[in-house]
Amino acid sequence: MKRTFRYKGDSALLLKLLQEASPDDFTVNNESLEERFMNLYGMEE
Repeated sequence: MKRTFRYKGDSALLLKLLQEASPDDFTVNNESLEERFMNLYGMEE
């Protein structure tokens, strides 16, 4: 199962929650400026 979410906050808390969840794998990606803009304004190509 793949889940995607955004997190803005205390990175130590995020790491603690991830440790408690014990995921098999996870990836951290930063949004590009274009992706951020599209997500903020709900515009589609």
